[in-house]
Amino acid sequence: MKHAFLFLLPLLFLSRSFGQSHSQVSRRPLKVAAAVAPEWPHGKMAVGKQQVRITVTTDGYFGNVIEADLHGPRSSFSDVSEAAARLWKFYPAKANSKQTLTFVFEVFPNNDHTRRAAITFVPPYKIVIERGEGE
Repeated sequence: MKHAFLFLLPLLFLSRSFGQSHSQVSRRPLKVAAAVAPEWPHGKMAVGKQQVRITVTTDGYFGNVIEADLHGPRSSFSDVSEAAARLWKFYPAKANSKQTLTFVFEVFPNNDHTRRAAITFVPPYKIVIERGEGE
């Protein structure tokens, strides 16, 4: 009987520690495994900046996005952002975990020679896409 108790005691501590780590993981923000930048929408855009926010839901096991919800009105920017958000991958976490992604589109004037077209990932959940007017 003593041997059975000594064998079960370590299992009790292990099961408690696994339960604690699982609950801690579910409260942490999702870790990005792969971020995908959206394509630039077709058509001419005016100089300025537009931000699109999309909340994604993951499957938990594979880190795939299973749902993407737009915050704000539909536009050509939101359409390409939503398509890109669905391609993001996250490290496995609790099923149905949610995270908000931000995509920033900026058009700068052609006469601004200090800037170049660029795509920048700003950890943890933001992508900035910049390009010149008429590019």
